[in-house]
Amino acid sequence: MDPVSIPSIAAGTFPLPPRLEGLRRLAYNLHWAWEPRTRNLWSLIDRTAWTRYRNPIPVISGPTEWSRLLDDEKFLAEYQDTLGAFDRYMADGSGHWFAQEHGDQFGGPIAYFCAEYGIHESLGIYSGGLGVLAGDHMKSASDLAMPLVGVGLLYRKGYFRQQIDADGHQEHNYPDYDLTRLPLARVQGQDGLPLTITVELPERELSVAVWLAQVGRIPVLLLDSDVSENAVEDRPITHILYVRGREMRLHQELVLGVGGVRAIRALGLAPAVWHLNEGHSAFLLAERAGEYVTAGADLSEAWSRVRRDSVFTIHTPVSAGNERFDDDLVRRVAGPILERRGIPLDALLELGLGTDGDRGQFDMTAFSLRLTNGANAVSQLHAQTANATWQGVTDHPIQAVTNGIHGPTWVGAPIADLLERHLDARLASLDAGAGQDCFWDRLERIPVTELWEAHLRQKRELAIFVRRRLQSQ
Repeated sequence: MDPVSIPSIAAGTFPLPPRLEGLRRLAYNLHWAWEPRTRNLWSLIDRTAWTRYRNPIPVISGPTEWSRLLDDEKFLAEYQDTLGAFDRYMADGSGHWFAQEHGDQFGGPIAYFCAEYGIHESLGIYSGGLGVLAGDHMKSASDLAMPLVGVGLLYRKGYFRQQIDADGHQEHNYPDYDLTRLPLARVQGQDGLPLTITVELPERELSVAVWLAQVGRIPVLLLDSDVSENAVEDRPITHILYVRGREMRLHQELVLGVGGVRAIRALGLAPAVWHLNEGHSAFLLAERAGEYVTAGADLSEAWSRVRRDSVFTIHTPVSAGNERFDDDLVRRVAGPILERRGIPLDALLELGLGTDGDRGQFDMTAFSLRLTNGANAVSQLHAQTANATWQGVTDHPIQAVTNGIHGPTWVGAPIADLLERHLDARLASLDAGAGQDCFWDRLERIPVTELWEAHLRQKRELAIFVRRRLQSQ
């Protein structure tokens, strides 16, 4: 099965020399976030702008000496080689892992829901480990050519950033992103217009714009409440990641879960698997059950059909990572959606009963565990803890799938160069478990002196970065 393709409205209408028009294609695909060659291209265009923004859109949309670059044969050759490599990467996934291992057996894409995505620091819609993991999932899925579509929220003010003042004290502030300077595009609906979906809230409907962040082969749909059709008090619903107010947070999670399903349906997609990465998106389960009820199923059958193709990743035993809402708040805020979908509130609240039996709280993790066909923890030890904690909630064991990383993102250039030189393969294509018998033997024969020198180079780069960061603050 091929990767998912999402149509979008042309982004970045700023002019480029016709001969360099391919830069737009490179810039609006976040593949550059883990491709050193493409990042080097941005530096060749404007080193100062690239160092300042770490984002190619300001680099190619600002005042640039195009005439100088068009006369630079070395640059033009690098541009053509980089663009060619990117086009080959994007062209065909048939020879990659997913196609070889699974072919067309899924019958539809995988819909992956998460509250945050750490794809690159210039797109600050993440706060920590959950988002970094989700971002690495998108990148790895791209490299494996998986038919996956991500769903999240577009936080125009992101998550707070930490700074150190002149006295050495920590400060925090929220950025205010200009979406025209980010590698994003509006999703195009089936009518050819920018896609907008609606989510019911008490006594009103919320309009939600759908944006696209293209991560290699993987589309990530980002939902945005800051549109002119909404009341002033509703436009900031998706502004801040993990906003503090409980009602605003519930609004966010309704937009993510319910709005995410509606965005996928509006694009004509029929996922074979629905993956909840933590419980923030749990209302997608209620929305999908409502679809079945609307189509004529009784409630028990609807829950069963939702459970059949839904999976859940639980991340932490810490209470802050397992969202709960007051029962009365859920009744008041989520009631309009549930009633329209034919989902009795009491039935939903019963499924969200936590391990402590507190009927005044709706537990998003408990709700997710009860309505998914499989769940995983993020390490062996975490699986033991999770099974002990949630044994009264779920009737299937929580499996252990240890968190990994996307190697090309996190391995520094000096180490990557060292590995590629000695292993005779690009880092992105290295696979220690794919029958490469010489992998570990070659790895062990890397001279210790070369490994240490590469380590020191990275350490020096870190020290320089920290000094510059402190000076700029």
